[in-house]
Amino acid sequence: MTSSARMSWPMARYMAAWKTFRSLSDENAVTARHIIEQPAWPKNGAVTILDAGCGDGRLAEALLLNALNPIAEIRL
Repeated sequence: MTSSARMSWPMARYMAAWKTFRSLSDENAVTARHIIEQPAWPKNGAVTILDAGCGDGRLAEALLLNALNPIAEIRL
């Protein structure tokens, strides 16, 4: 069996590198700004957001932090 790059990293070191990348990555903030800039995003009034899962909640958090209009409710 041939060794891969991932197999050569001890798991603790791999997880530390992955967590560092996730904390420095701004993919959720960029996605949130893209969503908010869409014509269908309500420009006036409060917004209710439903986060149906399949993630760590960082996109919903970024939406909350970047929205210009108030968020009335968020359901997780």
